[in-house]
Amino acid sequence: MASLGRRSAEAVILIAVLIALSWGLQRLAGIEGATHKDETSASHTSLAVPDPPTGKPIQSDMPPPNNGPAECVESKKEELSDEERMDQFERLKEDTFRVLSGSTDAEHLFVAAAVTPRDEAAAGWQLLSQASAADPGHPLITSLMLEHCVRRNDKCDTSTKNLEDRLIGAAANNGMAWIKVAVSRIQRGEDAAALMALREAIAAPVYQNYFVELLQIFDRGLASVSDISSGKRLEFATGMAASVGTLEPRIFALCQDRAERRGEWPELCVALARRMGTHGREFILQMGGLELEKAIHESLGDKEEQLRVDGLISALRTRFEDLVEVHQSLDFERDEALLRRYVDVFASSGEILAMEFVAREAEALRESQAVEISAACEALALSRDLE
Repeated sequence: MASLGRRSAEAVILIAVLIALSWGLQRLAGIEGATHKDETSASHTSLAVPDPPTGKPIQSDMPPPNNGPAECVESKKEELSDEERMDQFERLKEDTFRVLSGSTDAEHLFVAAAVTPRDEAAAGWQLLSQASAADPGHPLITSLMLEHCVRRNDKCDTSTKNLEDRLIGAAANNGMAWIKVAVSRIQRGEDAAALMALREAIAAPVYQNYFVELLQIFDRGLASVSDISSGKRLEFATGMAASVGTLEPRIFALCQDRAERRGEWPELCVALARRMGTHGREFILQMGGLELEKAIHESLGDKEEQLRVDGLISALRTRFEDLVEVHQSLDFERDEALLRRYVDVFASSGEILAMEFVAREAEALRESQAVEISAACEALALSRDLE
């Protein structure tokens, strides 16, 4: 479902997995690209999770303290080559599609749709439709179904109005749900109803793309298919979840175009952008809100506000990049407990706070390991002296 997470800058591609596969920094370019008005590439629909980027797996490269003997340091596990990692990922996707596409469980059908081979897009769309029919009140599946039906216009079995009602019933407290409803109403020519949806979005207490829920859905789906280690499974599930969670790209073009027309739109769009930036559970929503606000000020010619928001963007980007560096030094497959704690904090407090939590835990772990290694090296040296 990469284009349940769209494969273009306009669609705010988040083929970025913050943790396991070192995809985090790719988010910045995708978010910034979403402020452009050309939506041509956003019309492309695919239902396949993208391949992971090449590159070596993340390893913890802590050197021996004081250049101690190599025997004191745990040897690194053997790394897979890029080709081996790609082959492993492809085999897992094939097995998952084969096993789960025959399921009657809504979330398993959703996972099967996400890993549908690219040359079987029609099958992927059918699986997503089946998932929606199996659980009409599932907020995540309904949200993605509405997003795709809006893009497909009249090619859906279910009307967008029906999906809007279902989504509001399932996720009325989520500002992102109301944004999708607003975009759908604009497409039907219902501007007044779209403005009402934006007001509801601004009042919503939460903005989320269901990243944690997606991760858990993929983790459960993969667990029913493969006997790979839980750490490796969670690694792949994290990547798949990141590829699906996106912004609704049309809100950028919609707000920019209508801000230039004045009326209620500029004020509402700025309020929406600020709300997204301060209440987004995921990093993409926080950065996306700031980028949206900047784009609106640019459309209105307000350079002073542009500069102010630019400063906020720079600060958030720096904070994020610093935290990504810490994550890239960790091996979450070997410390599954740390990854699961990350997910728990993400669910309760948001992505950035979860990253800061992991950074603190990682620092404490490094200090503890340094003490243990130092003690082991001293004991080894002492035993050699006594021989």
